[in-house]
Amino acid sequence: MRKYLFLIAAAFFYFFAVAQRTDLSMPDSIGIHKVQLDENAKLVSWLGTPDVAYDRFLRQRWNFVKTKAPLSPGPYPRNLYPQYYFYCAFENDLRPSTWMNDVGEKLPNWFESARLYYAYTGDKEVMSIVTKMADYYLLHGTSDSGFAWPGFPYTTTNAGDTLFRGFTSAKIMEPHEIQVDHAGDMGNTYYRLFLFTGNKKYKDAAIHIADVLAEKVMDGNEKHSPWPYRVVMSHGKITAPYGANWAGCYMLLYNLATAPTKNAKAYRRAYQKIQQFITAYPMKTGYWTDGHSDTDVKSNTYKSNLSASNINLLLFDYPLFDADWKISAPALIKWTEDNFIN
Repeated sequence: MRKYLFLIAAAFFYFFAVAQRTDLSMPDSIGIHKVQLDENAKLVSWLGTPDVAYDRFLRQRWNFVKTKAPLSPGPYPRNLYPQYYFYCAFENDLRPSTWMNDVGEKLPNWFESARLYYAYTGDKEVMSIVTKMADYYLLHGTSDSGFAWPGFPYTTTNAGDTLFRGFTSAKIMEPHEIQVDHAGDMGNTYYRLFLFTGNKKYKDAAIHIADVLAEKVMDGNEKHSPWPYRVVMSHGKITAPYGANWAGCYMLLYNLATAPTKNAKAYRRAYQKIQQFITAYPMKTGYWTDGHSDTDVKSNTYKSNLSASNINLLLFDYPLFDADWKISAPALIKWTEDNFIN
């Protein structure tokens, strides 16, 4: 458990450092802090020695969410909710970013971070924060029942939107266009919220998402995945046919298939198609498309570390996904090193 919390903390340190750098040389400072090195010239935390820095960082981060994150700017009713509901980031003075609100990435990531922090500290308040966010997204971020993809999650929307209808402000996506992989991530989050809270509404939401996925699944090949990466939910037009970030969809379908659900056979068929596609194509071709919601990927010959890393993590919890997981896992790490380490 501590291993995963450390990875999350390390990632936050890394992204903060990268965001502040203006060149590829070692900077004298990062943000407002002088760079500190140990006797081997390796970076060390400015929060203290390793035995306290890890704990201090996690607590400071969640303390900011609980006590310092501002409410959203008006008008009403937006100003009733924390800024992180409707915006993807803060500027340095805590003004909200005007870029997309990437809800399909945010909710799963916040849930996982809160779950691990609760397990580490016993602080249940963080789970309440994420549960309230999920309640809002369910109520205001689900597609109409008459859509080609009905009752399905909006995975992105414009900054400041209180009713989610897609990311249209940058003119790179259409109204009601979503990333199917992130919708599966959200479905998996709803199911895990059900397991945590016992509230049946989260299970019902997860099952409905799984039902849509099971109905829409197809055989994947080198040009298209079992579901499109992006689709317009209102009429079903596919805007990007190939994606490889299907770890969340697999977990949702696998967990529901092994639970007492009436559609278990269809879920099993769907998650098996993910297995077949991943092991036959990206695992062999190396074409792991990006899974970030604001990346305009419309190619089956794209390489990103995100999807590959998510599948690699999946192998440790679901080794039956790949009979050769003991070979595949180190091979994926080597693939990352070969393609992305300079």
